[in-house]
Order: sequence, then structure tokens, then C-alpha cells
Amino acid sequence: DTLQNKINLLRQKCVASSNEVEALRASLGAARSDSCRLHQESELVVTNVNQWVREQRQANEKLGQKIREQIKHIAQLTGEKDYLQGAVRQLQQENKHLKKEADKQRIEWERLKVLQGSDWVTQTLLSPPRPELREEE
Repeated sequence: DTLQNKINLLRQKCVASSNEVEALRASLGAARSDSCRLHQESELVVTNVNQWVREQRQANEKLGQKIREQIKHIAQLTGEKDYLQGAVRQLQQENKHLKKEADKQRIEWERLKVLQGSDWVTQTLLSPPRPELREEE
């Protein structure tokens, strides 16, 4: 009877071990499948990250080119602005000079006008009356 118990016990252990081996095989298969899937997913992530990096690099290059063009345009506009500011200053000085000249000429013209008026008054008072005026009287 003892031998039979030992055999039964060993059979039970063998069945339990076989079941455990099958469970471990299934678990190993699932782990391998998960590992393969994870490897594929990680490769996909790396591919996507590399694509994103390329796109970012291209976008940065494009943006850098645009910034360089804007810097050139700003430099050109700054040069034009400086030139125009100089031209405005020069024209303001010329305008100021011309106003002074116009004022001088206006004053001179008014002085001559006053002198001509006083000469006319002097000539009228000193000259004898004209004959046409005498006949009308």
C-alpha cells in the first residue's frame, strides 16, 4: 500500500509538473509574442520620432531662411529710413533758408513800396499842377 501511495503521489506530482510546464510554455509564448509586439512598437516609435525630427529640422531650416530674408528686408528698410530722414532734415534746412530769403525779400519789397509811395507824394507836392487839371477847374 505504501508503494502504491508513493506511485500515486509521484503521478500527481508528475501531472502537476506537466501542467506547470504547459502553463510556463504558454506564458513563455505570450511573453515572446509580447516581446515581439513591443519590439515592433518601439521600432515604430523610433521611426515616428525620426520622421518628426526630420520635419522639425526642415521647418526650422525654412523658418531660419524666412528670418534671414526678413533681416535683409529690415536692413534695407532701415537704410531707406535713414536716407529719407537725412533728406527730410536737408529739406527742412532748405525750407528754413528759403523762408528767411522770402522774409528778406518781402521786407525789401515793402520798404521799396514805402519809398516809392513817399517819392510819389514828394513829386506830387513839388510838381506844378498838370494842364488837364487846370482846364477842368
